[in-house]
Amino acid sequence: MKKVLLLILGFYGAFAHAQTPEEFFSLGKKSLETRKWGEAVAAFSKAIEGKEDFAQAFVFRGTAEYYRGNIDGACINWFKAKDLGLQEVNQIIKAYVPKTFDMMRRAEDYAEEGKARFEGGDYEGAIESYTNAIYANPKFAWAYNKRAYARTNLEKYKEAVEDYDKAIAIDGGNDARLFTFRGMAKCKSGDKTGGCNDILTGIAKGHEKAKTLLDNPAYNCNKN
Repeated sequence: MKKVLLLILGFYGAFAHAQTPEEFFSLGKKSLETRKWGEAVAAFSKAIEGKEDFAQAFVFRGTAEYYRGNIDGACINWFKAKDLGLQEVNQIIKAYVPKTFDMMRRAEDYAEEGKARFEGGDYEGAIESYTNAIYANPKFAWAYNKRAYARTNLEKYKEAVEDYDKAIAIDGGNDARLFTFRGMAKCKSGDKTGGCNDILTGIAKGHEKAKTLLDNPAYNCNKN
């Protein structure tokens, strides 16, 4: 257990020190080599956030998704790399893209799939579907919001907060509910001060239902 913990801390330590897209890309490759698929996806995603035309990062993120079983996510990433002009990825597409993969499928379709999975209690499946919706449309604030909700149900609060951060940034801070939801996730992650500040921001921006959280024992923002 101690060895596993040190490995996890080592990854997050390296993740925290990575600054450039190239550094995140290098970190992702190391995670891929050690078969840490989720960590690899996270690192390649950071690389792409910093460099939206980083074709190689799309190829490697697709590969990481393929190995963790998200075949559609892999295909979307590989085709994105092809669109960016990386012709070498054609060999991967030819060898690994299933004939059943539908390139015409839209982000909204994956989002609807995510909703159905969520309602059926398949939160991991919902996260996969919403992830594919985001791959298809990186500016899909609603998909980030819903993926955050699914992650909250799995008690992955840190990841949920990161998704709400993205949703708020894309939305421009106009949807008051996003602040409330992020606040709830922050409180559950242990950041009561930050969480209550977000809940109060949600109320100030017009989310009336958030007022019911102020005296809720899970948050107790009136006592913060």
